[in-house]
Amino acid sequence: MTEGALLQRAQQALAEGAFRTAQALFAQVVAQNPRSADAYFGLALASGKLGDYQTAVDHFQACTELDPRNAAAHINLGVAYVLMGKPDDAIPALRKGLQLAPQSAYAYYNLGVAYRAKGILDLAAEAFREAIRKDPKLVAAHLNLGNVLFDLARFREAAAAYEEGLKVDPANESLRHGLQAAQKILAAQTAAQQEQPAASTAGLAEEAIPAEGLIRPFANVAERAEALVQTHELALAQEKLVGEMLKVIDDVVQPAIRALSHSLVHSQAGTTELELRVREYRDAMDRIDRAQARLAEGIEQLCRLGRRFALSGRR
Repeated sequence: MTEGALLQRAQQALAEGAFRTAQALFAQVVAQNPRSADAYFGLALASGKLGDYQTAVDHFQACTELDPRNAAAHINLGVAYVLMGKPDDAIPALRKGLQLAPQSAYAYYNLGVAYRAKGILDLAAEAFREAIRKDPKLVAAHLNLGNVLFDLARFREAAAAYEEGLKVDPANESLRHGLQAAQKILAAQTAAQQEQPAASTAGLAEEAIPAEGLIRPFANVAERAEALVQTHELALAQEKLVGEMLKVIDDVVQPAIRALSHSLVHSQAGTTELELRVREYRDAMDRIDRAQARLAEGIEQLCRLGRRFALSGRR
């Protein structure tokens, strides 16, 4: 059978879901023509469908070597790495695919998954947003954007992301549960803000009012129990945020500093490269500043709850 006929049969088997048959047929094409990028691509797809991601990676790499401008091969190589739990390998492959196919929502979505796996949540959110811009009906991107914003404690934005996803898929339980969780936290935050009496200019005392004077004790046991749960959730969120900050320092800030230092030391570095390194360093420090602000906000909430527990214990 000719190479063309074999390739056609293999592609048909792949389309019909007969992955092992497709795998065998694509292998025959490779045996006839070891430089067939299409055959390696098909072999990779069939292997991936069978759950053999390492073999898929090997074949996608062979395809990209034979056909460097095959965007689908680069993107699917990145996806295979994502499925293998290797975000460090996935990100450059996906970014290369996006250079060749900048309109690929699928690539942006998987790039977001890879960034989230590395704990780089700001970049994950940007990638999911870009995926939605390319394909507003991509429900998984709406869900993951909401989840990332939730992890960043940006609950109002998370709720909006879940709501947009529900417009596309009203029956999606994951989106609905995410929305309910975000709304619950927003309601608790609103209630906490309403507990603080508005400042009055009439009859101000000359002496400062102790901080605990602005905090009321718990009204009943149920309110105290709910506050215990909230305190526990806040403490867990703070612990997670500290871990994310340390990861950002290791994965983003330190590499940015090293790259900037390298550009400054080596005189051959051009102005454009130096500007890029400075911008990367500035972006990295901005991320740390934002994380510190969120950490400080959480600490303030924990302190406020702690003062309420202390007041309640005195009654």
